[in-house]
Amino acid sequence: MFQPVVRGSLPLLPQRARLVVAIDDTLAHKTGKNTPGVAYRRDPLSPAFQVNLILAQRFVQFSLLIPLPAQLPSPARGVPSRFAHVPSVKKPKCKAPQEDWDAYREAVKQKNLNTITVRMLHQFRDELDRVHHAADVHLVLVVDGGYTHKTILKALPATPR
Repeated sequence: MFQPVVRGSLPLLPQRARLVVAIDDTLAHKTGKNTPGVAYRRDPLSPAFQVNLILAQRFVQFSLLIPLPAQLPSPARGVPSRFAHVPSVKKPKCKAPQEDWDAYREAVKQKNLNTITVRMLHQFRDELDRVHHAADVHLVLVVDGGYTHKTILKALPATPR
């Protein structure tokens, strides 16, 4: 879905420039509990001294940061290049058998925000290499504190030489 966006953005980069990608998670507010992936989440707009909960879906978004071509250096524009739904794993009931709890713990490890982000990052790097013939392009990631830990840092794709 986003291949034309990436294909159109690569020629806008200056010669020998690095491709800067901003990664962050976001919430989409919902009003009903029956929508797939909807759960109670902390409202990021609530004050720090009082936590407010909202019904929302969680997504992770990759945006290419492209400088304006007319004037360099210039402020960058964010162009979305990946957008994926990251629902929480449903917790089993308290009286559920041990097998259900073991499956739940394994699913939490496999389907959390960080592992899905790493998987998306590797897919993006592979797409750059294969589809867009940009294997020599260096990726620079701009992330917040939620992505600066060993799950992400140890699994970064190799940079070109």
